[in-house]
Amino acid sequence: MSIAATSQQPIVTNVYLGNERPIQLIKYLDDPNTKSADIEIYTMNDKDALDAIRRAFARGVVIRIIKDPTPMQDTCPVFPDDVTVKTGGTTLQTLLNGKAAAEANMSPKDKANCADQRKLVAEINAKNKNGSAYIPFDKTQLCSDAAHCFEHGKLALFNANPAVNKDQLLHGATALISTGNFDITNFCNEHFDPKRCNRDYNKVENDPKVTVPLEAIFEHDFKGKSYDLKGLLDKMNPEGKVTVSPFARAPILDFLKHAKSSIYMEEQYLKDGQINEALQEAAARGVAIVISVADPCTFGPMNSSAAKKFDDTYSAFDNVCAGNSQSSCVPIKSHLFMANQTINGRPGYMHAKGIVVDKKFVWLGSTNCSENAFDNNREFGEFDDKSDLVLKTLLQMNADFNGGAPWQEFRRCAKKPSADVRSMVETAPEKGTNSVYDDHSDNGVDLPQ
Repeated sequence: MSIAATSQQPIVTNVYLGNERPIQLIKYLDDPNTKSADIEIYTMNDKDALDAIRRAFARGVVIRIIKDPTPMQDTCPVFPDDVTVKTGGTTLQTLLNGKAAAEANMSPKDKANCADQRKLVAEINAKNKNGSAYIPFDKTQLCSDAAHCFEHGKLALFNANPAVNKDQLLHGATALISTGNFDITNFCNEHFDPKRCNRDYNKVENDPKVTVPLEAIFEHDFKGKSYDLKGLLDKMNPEGKVTVSPFARAPILDFLKHAKSSIYMEEQYLKDGQINEALQEAAARGVAIVISVADPCTFGPMNSSAAKKFDDTYSAFDNVCAGNSQSSCVPIKSHLFMANQTINGRPGYMHAKGIVVDKKFVWLGSTNCSENAFDNNREFGEFDDKSDLVLKTLLQMNADFNGGAPWQEFRRCAKKPSADVRSMVETAPEKGTNSVYDDHSDNGVDLPQ
């Protein structure tokens, strides 16, 4: 079916905060009109989400889930060991060592949640029902560098399965693109008593210019065989509304380079040199830039190397106009999103990945501003110019910035060079050390990739 055939379908789009009720993922799973649900996700441990998947599966909804087999911070690998090793770019010994260490320190509540996640995988796969399956993202087939690659996207597609809905494009295929995982910290699920809740956004969209390329990518990823992702995007995403890593850096750089008056950003961190350079170039030509990033002290002290990189990045932003001959240059304003910026009454954490340009255009997605996210991972994002959602996102970003603290506040947790403390702004593991586990795992908080 061609995209042009969807002219009868009204375009509906909206943006929701991650903790905003009703939770959109659960809403669509419980909708009696939903016939299929395709989910591609990094981690998914929210109990209410797992139960909604079960309810949908029980009433005959085709459920297809692709999940990263070895997320860095996840203490609960949900797939059998042999499957995890085969698809995850890791070794059996690394996997077993990590499992033993994690299980020794898991609380009874976490153990029960882990067992529930594994049970859902077994339930969906055991029945072989109507094409449903819960499978790992095969890094060995779908990534050029399996040791550094993560399925880090946060995507759900409803009624977009062509085998189930022959006229899905006419009858409302819907995409949910999230900046957060389907976890208790994104949804801020008080039933699970999260230690903190994330600032995240959930974008709901039924424009076929978005849903069609995303479903095509999901179909290929679901098959688990190598394919020409760049060629698929060139063919099915001609207007560039969708961004997909490892080909997301160029369109986002172009987005920043076309800014004329302002850039608002919310990011977990800014660690990609090309993105940071583009921001400084924009400031030099007079673009006002306002940035909120996660407080790097949230999970503990920073080592000296990481602290220096952090200091260098934001000092450069402050001093971008020093010696600059362009009279229009504007210093970049950078704040930390602090724990006292509460979400549903709980300490907050900046996990969003969003950009608003000229107060007219918005990008939201899963892609962290790091080289690994741009060069190796599977990530999803979308550009939009709907005035209502641009305004909603912008107002939240402005409130978050005003409630934050100057970036220099991070120095309270910087350690002297002799300190042997892992940094919370670390990169992905070195080649060959991809681990399922991370020392700073915390109820689904998505740590740097």
